[in-house]
Amino acid sequence: MHRDGPTALPLAALALQAPLPVLVAAFVTGVGLDVSINRFGTYQQRQVPTGLQARTASYSLLAQQLPIPLGNLLAGPMERAFGLVGSLVGCATVIVAVAWMPLLSRGVRAMGLPAPERAAPVAARAAAGAGAVT
Repeated sequence: MHRDGPTALPLAALALQAPLPVLVAAFVTGVGLDVSINRFGTYQQRQVPTGLQARTASYSLLAQQLPIPLGNLLAGPMERAFGLVGSLVGCATVIVAVAWMPLLSRGVRAMGLPAPERAAPVAARAAAGAGAVT
């Protein structure tokens, strides 16, 4: 699931107007975001060449942040047209659909993390690099 998928849970809980589900949904959202952010960072560091990591992270952040103003712009008209509960349910539905969309790609489903480097070569490189710094 895309790392923003869990953000639909608090919206769905708010639509139900239930305080305990809101708290549980917020907790699950936080855990889901934490896991997915760490997985993305690990995947990026292992799969993306070092010289392209900053650019990859920048494009990822742009894609995550770009829809926010559009959502803010549409929130008022949606609430007037569909009511509060209808808008929250609609937003939660859109978030879940968009979060699961990448799984339609076989390449995305087949992605996996390569095995991490062994600690000894990493420690040897770190020691060699540490001696060069004065």
